[in-house]
Amino acid sequence: MCGRYFLSEVVEGINDTLEVLHSPDLRTGANLAPTESVSGLTLNAGRLELRKFRWGLIPSWSRRDPARERPLINARIETVGEKPSFKESFYQRRTVLPASGFIEWRGQERGRKVPYRVEPSSGEIVGLAGIWDSWRSPRGEVIHSVAVLTREASSDFQAIHHRLPVMLRQGDWKAYLSGKLSSAADVLQAATLVATLDVAPIGTGINRPGRQDAELLKSSKPAKTLKAS
Repeated sequence: MCGRYFLSEVVEGINDTLEVLHSPDLRTGANLAPTESVSGLTLNAGRLELRKFRWGLIPSWSRRDPARERPLINARIETVGEKPSFKESFYQRRTVLPASGFIEWRGQERGRKVPYRVEPSSGEIVGLAGIWDSWRSPRGEVIHSVAVLTREASSDFQAIHHRLPVMLRQGDWKAYLSGKLSSAADVLQAATLVATLDVAPIGTGINRPGRQDAELLKSSKPAKTLKAS
């Protein structure tokens, strides 16, 4: 699954794909969490456009109060084209969430779950493949919300968790957003280009949403490199 991710400040000298990320509206932080506002990219007349979304998808047809429901933060790539909550969004409303990496919790170690910082070994900013929808409350409030696609983890990564977010390299962002990567199989094939991940345990301060300081991501142990596919 993907329950937290992080995005560092975008450095100078990036390519044209990332120019849009110089926007002051870009949400960065060390601990971006569900139900918070996050930044996603969509495609408008062939150009990348930055938008704000609430993390936790609310289908447009839902009659439930999102404040009382568990947010749909993830959608399985294997079934996203079939599930009523996700199908229309997968084919018509896609987004990419720029990320430096994500956080995953390993099963019980000495009675507690241990958080791990996970990031592409290349150090590049990747895009978490997402889908979005717009929901209108009975009072007329409109919420644009997003879910992150996940896939089965590689055998190498299974020691940490059995699921991984679907991560795309910058060259595939527009292909995903435009629908050129039309099927789940096409998206998964593109995701294999993020070949290895650096993984390191971090402190439990990351467990508390709201904190965004970079100190949360520091580890006292060297990172291990795992195959992502």
